[in-house]
Amino acid sequence: MAKPDTYKSAAPLTLVKDSEGRYLHVYKGAPVPASADPDDVKRLLKEGYLEADMPATAKTSTGSRASGSRSSRSTKPADTNSPADEGPVAPTGTPDAAAAAQP
Repeated sequence: MAKPDTYKSAAPLTLVKDSEGRYLHVYKGAPVPASADPDDVKRLLKEGYLEADMPATAKTSTGSRASGSRSSRSTKPADTNSPADEGPVAPTGTPDAAAAAQP
């Protein structure tokens, strides 16, 4: 397996030293900037604060979108209690509520 070119934070917040000695704030899932000190990146990888960020072409996909077999139709169930299915709804809290509901 090839060594990854980029890394990302595995912790909620990781402080990474750059090549000039300044600390960079890298939040979980964010890529480590290229200006990061290689020795600090190596240390943070070993300690589990960073992880390899593989390029999109190297990641394995478990979804079937690439093969085109996924339907474009939504799998979300229909809302069977929609107010639109019940017709007009009378306003409440006013004395004329019953009159307002009459066509």
